[in-house]
Amino acid sequence: MPNYIKVFLKHSVDSVSIATVKNVINNRDGALVYAEFVGDYSKGNNPIKRMFDEIKDPRGFNIVIENGGGYFKRKPNAKYASKIEEVGRKQAFGLIYDEESLRGKNAKILLGRTNEEVIVAFKKWLSESQPLPYLKGFNEELNMDAEAYLFSVLLERDLVYKLHDSGCDMLAYQLKDSLVGAGEDMQKAILKVIKDANLLEVDRIKKVLKKAPKIGEADSDKAKVYVSIKDLKDNKIYHAIEYTVSSDTVFCLVDKDGDILWEEHSFTALFSNEQTVILKGDEYKDIYLDVNGKVLAA
Repeated sequence: MPNYIKVFLKHSVDSVSIATVKNVINNRDGALVYAEFVGDYSKGNNPIKRMFDEIKDPRGFNIVIENGGGYFKRKPNAKYASKIEEVGRKQAFGLIYDEESLRGKNAKILLGRTNEEVIVAFKKWLSESQPLPYLKGFNEELNMDAEAYLFSVLLERDLVYKLHDSGCDMLAYQLKDSLVGAGEDMQKAILKVIKDANLLEVDRIKKVLKKAPKIGEADSDKAKVYVSIKDLKDNKIYHAIEYTVSSDTVFCLVDKDGDILWEEHSFTALFSNEQTVILKGDEYKDIYLDVNGKVLAA
């Protein structure tokens, strides 16, 4: 259950507005970014509106929290928006929030009643503010939405901070400044998601090679080629037919200007070479090699 607290706005010696507030969300600097108010509502009596006017006034903000809890802190140069509606029995509900923190491409606060709503808000923020390409939707390697996975990475790296506490039924998170505008932190986080999803070319190739027989176990008369690459610098073509995961070693037929060699190579060294490209034409699909290095169609 959320914590309800009374707040007071003193107008004069004999005039005080009283309301009840919950789900008070302050940013990392302690400044108010969101709150929900409940109070009396009748003709000529609207304490919530008076409090909202006080919050919006840069010269004001003298709302006292019950039991000497202090004052609300106003965010410098904030533009607060508010909404009040009558809920019956001469009561009104109102909410007030900092527009700059919660809306637009430079927003830095995510709100939601549930974790699912927070992720929806995060996706909206990504689509509106993130200039970098990022994964969208479900990915089988991640077992969740790629955006949700990215959010978990940011949380783990303390690039997203939880603002709510146990007294709130509203979840709130603040994004670190470096995430806005494709900062380095966001670049690294997105790259991790791509790697974990096995979507880098080298990762996808390694996944394919894991299906290959271990070195020394392929059919010598008709060995399947799992991937073919070309070293542009040395003009070599590598047809990979075997791969041993434990040693990260790939066994290939190497074709250099018609000369045929059988060689073992470190997967990392071979496939991370910037001069190496994957051969993907039809002539490299479904091919086999015999013991003499002759290429056979499937």
